[in-house]
Amino acid sequence: EENQHPKAKRAIVTQGPLPVVVAINQPGQEEVEIKQYPVSELMKEDIVDTCGAGDAFVGGFLSQYYQDKPIDTCVSAGIYLSREIVKGSGCTFPDRMEWKE
Repeated sequence: EENQHPKAKRAIVTQGPLPVVVAINQPGQEEVEIKQYPVSELMKEDIVDTCGAGDAFVGGFLSQYYQDKPIDTCVSAGIYLSREIVKGSGCTFPDRMEWKE
């Protein structure tokens, strides 16, 4: 995937329940590719504690990024993990993780 160029500059913005925004600028190009990734809404009663959600997103994202997965996969893993974190008190993981690429 062309977005995986090692010197491409990337900016990823999370916005809680709003879409994740990814901006990618390839070396030597003025254009910036911007893509939004929707975040499925959680029921209000499922949200226990948002502390650690951003860190969890980064962890999920980087776990795939360092395996050279496409940006779409990286964002998907980040969204998944951050959604799991907000369902519990503090930064705790469920007994079983079920994210699939």
